[in-house]
Amino acid sequence: MGNIRIRLASKSDIAWLLHLELSTFTADSFSKRQIKYLITRAKSTVLIARQSGTPLAAAYMLWRKNSRLGRLYSIAVAPTARGLGIGASLLNECERQAAARERVGIYLEVRADNLSAISLYRKHGYDIVRELPEYYGDGTDGLKMLKMLAPGPELPA
Repeated sequence: MGNIRIRLASKSDIAWLLHLELSTFTADSFSKRQIKYLITRAKSTVLIARQSGTPLAAAYMLWRKNSRLGRLYSIAVAPTARGLGIGASLLNECERQAAARERVGIYLEVRADNLSAISLYRKHGYDIVRELPEYYGDGTDGLKMLKMLAPGPELPA
């Protein structure tokens, strides 16, 4: 996928990020207030992927103070841009961000019925470490996945 640029989100992106959330997720989407908090106050990194200046996808990483792992909270790709490698580009940047913060790995939760996301994560070296029964608000099961980025002590799942 050519000409993809990834940058940090700012408050001026909130309306677009909310639109992306609502067009991507039928349940468990962020509210405008949550997006603003993640951009301005939380220990997080919000990334936006653009092509030719048009925003197409976003990723949210969370950083806990005393954790050696980063948490990929969400990747959302606009429906019109799926299958173009943008999610993979964002995932690579999330891993770069984690390594820059000296995190030894990244974990995430994914809906057990989101086969395309699970496939993407597996292709990038993420392993399923735990099943999460009825994890999502609508009762759908989840999967916890983990990728170690650097050698380190054995970490609990």
